[in-house]
Amino acid sequence: MPDTPAAAKFLTDDEKLWALRRMRMDASGSTAVDVDQEEFDWYWAKMALKAPQTYLCAAIWFFLLVPLYVGAPCLATTTRLTFDRRASLFSCPPSSPA
Repeated sequence: MPDTPAAAKFLTDDEKLWALRRMRMDASGSTAVDVDQEEFDWYWAKMALKAPQTYLCAAIWFFLLVPLYVGAPCLATTTRLTFDRRASLFSCPPSSPA
């Protein structure tokens, strides 16, 4: 995965210029470093791990997705839309402890 649009081999030169222009407009003075010279910094990764919003969002997604993935295999059993009732019953118990 390329770090910047300028390093993307799959973009044409016009598309690279357009993407860089859009990124500069979106930055709107938030950084003094140009888009082409940006580098990964562990400082920002540590800041993200220290931020409570990170864990709040992770908890929200966890508690939203767990019921979906537990309920989806049992959906055919609970709605009685299957043709073979025994096969649908075998799909429900392995998902229940999850």
